[in-house]
Amino acid sequence: MESIKAELRLNPSDVFRVFLYSYYCHPRILPMLVVTLYGIWLLILAVRRQNTTVAVIALFIILFFTVFQVCLIRIRANRAVKGNPLYASPFSFVCDETGFTIQQGTHKVSCPWENIHHVMITKNYLVFYPEKVYSYPIPLAQLSSGQVRILALTERYMNASKIKYIKWQRRS
Repeated sequence: MESIKAELRLNPSDVFRVFLYSYYCHPRILPMLVVTLYGIWLLILAVRRQNTTVAVIALFIILFFTVFQVCLIRIRANRAVKGNPLYASPFSFVCDETGFTIQQGTHKVSCPWENIHHVMITKNYLVFYPEKVYSYPIPLAQLSSGQVRILALTERYMNASKIKYIKWQRRS
């Protein structure tokens, strides 16, 4: 029986990256993308016609849907980590052929492979989604030697259509 055990801790940057992914890689980003592109088009038009007021409004639209949103996500991640006692202490993570188990103190969550909605694998994280919205991010750097084994377990016991590989995130 092959199992991987680790003591893990999530910090604000871990939560920020997972929030950032869930925010920007979702269909709800399309209206914001359209508004941002409209803002860029408006800015180009305003600069050509030398209309300062429209240029300022367009710049505000662009900044609001790019830089400000990322800052708001960072603040939300920091508040989530500081305001939640679950992030204060490390949690125990066990992954084997039955699924994964996360335990912290007296609280224990077990999820068999067949009940996992999907899994996201990045360079930095393995994120289990037992439901469409709720997730359990596992920082791969904290698994040290177990990284390859846990990825092999995930690929072996999960349906290939439920595994999403995201290659764009940088390793910290």
